[in-house]
Amino acid sequence: NRCYLIHLMCDDDICYKRLFNRHSERKAETELIIRQRMKNFYEETVKVIQQFKENGRLIEVDSSRRINMFLNLQYYLKAEIN
Repeated sequence: NRCYLIHLMCDDDICYKRLFNRHSERKAETELIIRQRMKNFYEETVKVIQQFKENGRLIEVDSSRRINMFLNLQYYLKAEIN
């Protein structure tokens, strides 16, 4: 069986706004913390994403739109795996 990685791609500004709005009730979730989480993503996770891409096992899904993510994900999975 092949192992795939699903990369939900989103513009940094959209990502930041979603994280900030999602955690707006939490006082600890400041702009600085969100920026640090995004920095960590680029420093650590992007390497893994690149490895999957090089091995042809990366599925990239645009998650910036406001459509039903499950339908979008199902479309990409069928196209990539079949």
